[in-house]
Amino acid sequence: MILVELINILKNDTTLATLLGASVSNSKIMPMPLISDGIGYDFIPLLVEGKKEQSQFEITIMNEDILKCYEIKAQIDKLFITIGDTSLTDTILEVSQNGGGKYYDSDLKMEKLKANYTILSRKGVK
Repeated sequence: MILVELINILKNDTTLATLLGASVSNSKIMPMPLISDGIGYDFIPLLVEGKKEQSQFEITIMNEDILKCYEIKAQIDKLFITIGDTSLTDTILEVSQNGGGKYYDSDLKMEKLKANYTILSRKGVK
């Protein structure tokens, strides 16, 4: 499953874990809604076309420091974004960012940086 591959890529990166302040018991990567610092995500299937599927992986990075949010996002971009004909995995053919934004959550007293990634993948590859 594409979502499992994406989460494993995030959780297995030591640089990202360090930036997040993750521990063995708390990767700080979780499904939305995000109520503490870390990375929250949503996965939305968009299109099935023959042997290809397209989906959107939406992340929200939350931290008290907006510069830390941008540093975390830069590392995620390094992990995900593909260039040219280079696939991310055997299943994930292409990843590009297609939107996002930032805002301050006054209830949680945290900065939130959002990024949306379009994922093009092979259907049925295990």
